[in-house]
Amino acid sequence: MKKGLLSTLLLIALNTLVNAQATQSNNAIFHEKTTIGVGAGLDFGGLGVNWQYYPNRKLGVFVGVGYPLVPPIGLNIGMKYRFYRKETYPKVIPFATAMFGYNGALNLSVTNVNSIYKSQGVFAGPTFGGGIDTRYTSKKIGYWSFELLVPIRNSKFYDQLNQFKNLGGQLKFPVSPILFSVGYRFVIK
Repeated sequence: MKKGLLSTLLLIALNTLVNAQATQSNNAIFHEKTTIGVGAGLDFGGLGVNWQYYPNRKLGVFVGVGYPLVPPIGLNIGMKYRFYRKETYPKVIPFATAMFGYNGALNLSVTNVNSIYKSQGVFAGPTFGGGIDTRYTSKKIGYWSFELLVPIRNSKFYDQLNQFKNLGGQLKFPVSPILFSVGYRFVIK
């Protein structure tokens, strides 16, 4: 009886160990450590690149540098939190993000009888949002990332915008309170 119980306990322990190893190898698919992305959006500094590091499976930190369509460069630093489910290989991974840096750019000019007004610049502040990472295959080459972002713009941004409108300036495009970001991320490690 004791040998049977001991054998059963050893089999259970061995089974647990093998399943733990299998779980670790499945998790390795999702736990990329470093990605470099190319895209358009605030997290890419405008049109640019984004370097992202994941200290663990769900939490990542990033730096984005790019051209925001007006000089100088756009720069953002932030973090990303992924909401993983218990699937072995999810095709869609939702996430939340928060960043600080470039979140608005203006290139304004108006000429009327009384004055000439020109304003060009990049504005900084916090931005919050969420999105999804999509993976169509289990290969570690890379994946697409899509986000909706809400920039919290400072008063200087709106002061320049209002001054432009007060002088009779017309915007070609409305200033949106919600922005979109898209990029492709290459898994480095």
